[in-house]
Amino acid sequence: MNEKEQDSPKLPRELVEAYRETIAARDAQINDLRSRLVELQTEHENLATELAQMKGRALKELPARAKELGSFWLRKKGPDCASRFLFRDDPVYGQLTLHEKLLPILSHPLFQRLNYVRQLSFAYLTFPCASHTRMSHVLGAAKIAQEAIRKVVTRGMAYRRIRDDSNPTTVRVHSDLVPLNLTNEQVQRIILKAQLCGLLHDIGHGPFGHALDKLVPYFGGLPRSDPPDTLYSIRYIRDYLAAEIRRVGFEPDEIISILDKNRRFELTGWDVFIADLIASPIDVDRMDYLARDAHTTGLKMGFVNTEALLEHIYPIEDGSDYKVVFAPRALCHMEHLAQAHHNMYIQCYEHPRKVAAERFLTRAVRQLLDAGLAKDALMLLTDDQLLTLLSDYLPPETPGASCLLGLRENLHFIEVASYHLSTWSDTEQKMVPVPELSDELKGWYTQRGQEKTFLRGVYVEAPNFWEEQICQECAIKKEDWWRVIVNVPAYEAKLSGEKGAFVVVEGDDGLFLRDFYDASSILRNILHILMPEREALRVFVTEDMVSEVGKLRRAANAIFKREQGSPATTPPAPCVA
Repeated sequence: MNEKEQDSPKLPRELVEAYRETIAARDAQINDLRSRLVELQTEHENLATELAQMKGRALKELPARAKELGSFWLRKKGPDCASRFLFRDDPVYGQLTLHEKLLPILSHPLFQRLNYVRQLSFAYLTFPCASHTRMSHVLGAAKIAQEAIRKVVTRGMAYRRIRDDSNPTTVRVHSDLVPLNLTNEQVQRIILKAQLCGLLHDIGHGPFGHALDKLVPYFGGLPRSDPPDTLYSIRYIRDYLAAEIRRVGFEPDEIISILDKNRRFELTGWDVFIADLIASPIDVDRMDYLARDAHTTGLKMGFVNTEALLEHIYPIEDGSDYKVVFAPRALCHMEHLAQAHHNMYIQCYEHPRKVAAERFLTRAVRQLLDAGLAKDALMLLTDDQLLTLLSDYLPPETPGASCLLGLRENLHFIEVASYHLSTWSDTEQKMVPVPELSDELKGWYTQRGQEKTFLRGVYVEAPNFWEEQICQECAIKKEDWWRVIVNVPAYEAKLSGEKGAFVVVEGDDGLFLRDFYDASSILRNILHILMPEREALRVFVTEDMVSEVGKLRRAANAIFKREQGSPATTPPAPCVA
């Protein structure tokens, strides 16, 4: 035995045995834990399989559930009312008055549905009081239509067009006004029809108003390129409200022909006047929503002097037809309305937080559409019904579910970059692409500029592709891609002017009729400044990714901006989507 072994203390047998027992117990416990872990993993896999099967079964129920929710608004209901007129208090006009003959429309569930569709989608996230509904708007539009015709009838006079076939480009107007000579029965019928058109012009809006306009047209079944609400309004009037409209005293096709811009050429008499009142650059629709939206958001820039416009509205007799024109003194008020419209578009309708939230909604809804949700069923839902479906049927831990959670939590967004797409060209006398845009973005701009076209590649696929491209370039984890948003301007933002409303102007040799856009150099100059603000592509990110902003901006610039020093090129020919 060596010296070291002699010096080492010898452990007692009992301590050694206790130690061995402890080790054995620990090993047994480890083996038990390993066995339990295997059992838990197997249980987790079984539960995951069962959950996936349940989700599959749930998604199969989605179309029927959505149809069930939407069918609620197609029930028949029409209570009687003893009073001759219906009165409604209103924060903008004080009080609204509607004739009892409109009760079949007012009481129909499809019309009452507008009580549950917000006018400004997610604007309330920024402007807390802007939660007013489509119902309040259509009632206001009907009120203004009624007041406009009452002003015209009380005045009892109309301008008259002078036919001059030798100069068809210039419309001359008689200097002397002519009497209208309408009977009281004719007046009441014109007012009732105008009110009815005002009530029904937005009946086809889907949940959250215009929020889904960039998505819905690309899922088939829409025969034209009009905004979805226009086509669904026509469909609902024809398929579900025909009996009620006849109870009011009109044929459904009379109302459809007024609301359908493609059928304007069929109109005669005072139907032409009503159509101009309902849909033109200076119409009752715009007069109401600008005043109402300004009131609820607090953005006084949207306020317009509706009373002044109505004081100067006149019919112009053109053969047997009557069209809307404005007296010379109305021009300044027409300019104000057009400027207010553009300002509200920039400050409210395309507010970064609002459009980012709409993009979240679009992503979530597309996931349901891909899973079998019918587009027609979607358009019948209200805001809350749609949110319920999204909550019940979006599989967790998917991009759509993450977007829905972001909406629920009212996430804030940071603007990473903004790119003005157009500028006014004095040479070409029109809006043209900004030279600094990349060829890719110029090609997108050219494709988007095709007249009256909703293109899948422009409004759906391109933003998706750019979002993914930016995320990949910045090495963002795929589960966080939903946090990056590329928002392209709405279809309406590409409209180059405000043409379509007419004002009487005084010339050296008499009165003439001119488009108010052409009659106002002030308006043209203003719009040349404001239009580029409306036509902008913006990149956003949720605020928790603030540390990535610089990297994201560089990735976006690489896609959307022309490299410095490289020559400007002609935009490539647009592809057909």
